[in-house]
Amino acid sequence: MNNSVIIKGSKDGLTISVRDAIRYDELLKVLKTKFSESKSFFKNASIALAIEGMELTENQEREIINLIEEYSDMKIFCLVDDREVNNARFYQAMKDKEYIRQTQTGQFIKGTLKKGQVFETAKSVVVLGNVEKGAKVISNGNIIIMGALNGFACAGADNENRCFIAALNMNPHLIKINHKMAKCSERFRFIRNRGPKIAYLHHGTICIDNIAASTLNHITL
Repeated sequence: MNNSVIIKGSKDGLTISVRDAIRYDELLKVLKTKFSESKSFFKNASIALAIEGMELTENQEREIINLIEEYSDMKIFCLVDDREVNNARFYQAMKDKEYIRQTQTGQFIKGTLKKGQVFETAKSVVVLGNVEKGAKVISNGNIIIMGALNGFACAGADNENRCFIAALNMNPHLIKINHKMAKCSERFRFIRNRGPKIAYLHHGTICIDNIAASTLNHITL
């Protein structure tokens, strides 16, 4: 059964290749065994990951990432779509990670988060670029995007309901603040380019408004 799942590593990332048709629960068992056995080899590595040969839901992808981080002591900072796996993509992801590491105290991301990329942090974060559809940014604090938000953004991931999400162009696939989730309506998408916007919780509901002095009165830092 272990031959059904091949783990391929390079200097730029790691690929999990599912060769045979196996159940998802069997895949988890194989990965647990493989990464436990090679824990000392991968210790403290920070890598981009690709999974090929098996269709997975977002929850399953997150479960696999959590399993790998638990049983290998690795940190997965980027999940790459298997259709886009190549050395150049891994290399770019590593360059992005290096920039983030060098500016860790400020939590700035220079550049665009592309489809398949996931950035997660315990601190507030400023993205100096776009968050494309299919990309995710998750923060225990606030999120400020100096560009377009077209993907998924989650602020207050540790159940902090005073957090906010701001973007110069607010066109998210999905946003989440604390435990509340919202998807923008077609009407909102039509008017999305009318200035910077901010999303925040007000009386338990996600509100999306233009950034103005009156709006900021609702925000508690």
